[in-house]
Amino acid sequence: MDIKRITSGLLGFPLVLIILLIGNKTVVDIALAIIALLAMDEYFNAVKKVANPIRWVGYLSCISIAFVHIIPSTYLSTVITLVIPTILIILFAQVIATEMKTTFKDVAYTFTGIFYVVFFIMFVAIIDRYERWKNINMVRNICSLGN
Repeated sequence: MDIKRITSGLLGFPLVLIILLIGNKTVVDIALAIIALLAMDEYFNAVKKVANPIRWVGYLSCISIAFVHIIPSTYLSTVITLVIPTILIILFAQVIATEMKTTFKDVAYTFTGIFYVVFFIMFVAIIDRYERWKNINMVRNICSLGN
């Protein structure tokens, strides 16, 4: 067992919980962006033996979590829907710009990391938008949309 990971988990979890429950929207969004950056770095380090992910696109998408509350609620789903093809265009433009030194495997691992880390953490920020979790029914309804 790695004592460093256990200690950081024991200290980090209560800190994140306090920030989520007490912090205002800006503090929560910035904290979630920092958590996403750390998680994305862990993901990229985990897959660097099998691929060379495009790190700057992943990190840029992590920083975008800090701006979730700037987008009006009525346009949020449209913006998220348009971001996905935009990220794909940027990733494939990277393949063309590097003259195939960046492979499709690198693009796939980068895109998977963005979904795995950024979009899942972004939903925490979106749920936090709804009256600071006071309305449990709304949170339950959002979480059960896929069922």
